[in-house]
Amino acid sequence: MNERPGAICAGFFVYFSGVKPTKMKQNITQEEFNEKLKSSDEFYDEIFNFGDNSFYFPKDIKYNIKFEDCSFTGRNFIFSDIDRSDISLYFFECVFKCAFKVTNSNLNSLLFFNTKEIEDLSLKSYSRKEFTISNFMFSYDNKSTVEVINNFEFSSYNFKTFQFENANMTNGSFLISKCNIDNNENKFQKVTFSRSNIYNFRMIESNLNGDVSFFKTNFPYHTGYFNEKAEKFPTLKNCTFSNIDFSNCNFSQTFGIFRCIFMGTSYFSNVKNIYLGDLRIMYSIFNKHSVFDLANLESLIIYDCKFSDYFSAQRTKFNRINITKTIFDKATFFDDLIIINAYSCKRHTIRTIKQQLQKAENRIDYNRFRAYELAAYYRELKFHKNFVDKSILGLTTLFTGYNYNWFRAFIVTVLTGMLFYSMLYFFEFYVALNLNNDDDFSSGAFRFFLVTDFFSPFLDRKYLNNGYSWTIFVLGKIFIAFGIYEMIQAFRKFKA
Repeated sequence: MNERPGAICAGFFVYFSGVKPTKMKQNITQEEFNEKLKSSDEFYDEIFNFGDNSFYFPKDIKYNIKFEDCSFTGRNFIFSDIDRSDISLYFFECVFKCAFKVTNSNLNSLLFFNTKEIEDLSLKSYSRKEFTISNFMFSYDNKSTVEVINNFEFSSYNFKTFQFENANMTNGSFLISKCNIDNNENKFQKVTFSRSNIYNFRMIESNLNGDVSFFKTNFPYHTGYFNEKAEKFPTLKNCTFSNIDFSNCNFSQTFGIFRCIFMGTSYFSNVKNIYLGDLRIMYSIFNKHSVFDLANLESLIIYDCKFSDYFSAQRTKFNRINITKTIFDKATFFDDLIIINAYSCKRHTIRTIKQQLQKAENRIDYNRFRAYELAAYYRELKFHKNFVDKSILGLTTLFTGYNYNWFRAFIVTVLTGMLFYSMLYFFEFYVALNLNNDDDFSSGAFRFFLVTDFFSPFLDRKYLNNGYSWTIFVLGKIFIAFGIYEMIQAFRKFKA
């Protein structure tokens, strides 16, 4: 147990009540600070200036320490090889004009609240032994306007609770590597990175067990930060999660999720990116529900993934979407999915979505994606290899555009029918000279549109007597019949 719990409780009362003891700023050396730690557990409005030197926190710390409105100046502020899992360190509204480093140490809590400035914060382990910071917090009481320009790095550490909230990174980087966060013992305390701007974010080979939230977090980045071998954008890579929530996140540009396992529910509701970029999910496994409802992204790429439980992407909007080599084991919902450049999508992606809509008996959206699939297939066909299919789909494109527009089919049918009728009229009266020129042009038009009537539209119960006329006549009938068929299909598009 801590030796001075009464002092800590009194300190919290003073802080949150807004009443502070008399402050007296002073410069202090490392030796003087070591002496102070032996007799005091609270420091208010003090300046700790270590010049160009690094300061090592003493290993014989015996009780919780609190710093409020203090300034630390030096090269490094180092906590190394401190094994006190019962000790907590609190920093309220402090300024760190130095790097804050924790190495090979065990602590109960390390808390930063309303930090005014910090150059670098790192928690690293350089041995095979596991080290634990049970409770870590870096947060602000509301959305911070302070531009925290710094680097955060957490490597090979264990946490029970982890909070990074309302922070505003405008530069630097944020790296979590080979860490374990397990908050199952505390059902009410989430692992959270919410309402923050996290710059150049990466999480690699880490296990996060419990509820993890990135709610309303932005992920800006600069491609020049990432080395040549790494992805050129923020990533989650080789990680395992329990429940995770990316709701209302802004991925700025591109964000990658590679080789991750999601054991619990995954929420990507209302995610977006304001610049051109992709949300790339590759080689990952989702064991529980996956929800992408209301997502609005430039591009969504899902490659070689498995969704073992239901997948929902309802009322979503993408400029492009690509789903390849992906397995959906259970119900999938793509209701009211909008793809702005749907006709440029790959056919296998459109077919995957169409199949899931068919399973869900969503006839309306199914017809839309069936049209997209036909259009994609038409683009792939070559006349010299697939003349028949290309011709049929070409006529479909002309008459209805794959979306079963009956009015368009009607207009095109009338126009093509009149075109062939005009050609036949001109040939019969002015080229073949089989008929006199006193016949009215409109008199045979209606007869020409009767598909089953093969008599001459200009003579009563008589056939045409010229081979070229018959060619024009038959082709016209074919186009009219095809147009009528397309109109019927348009009226039947919602039928099973």
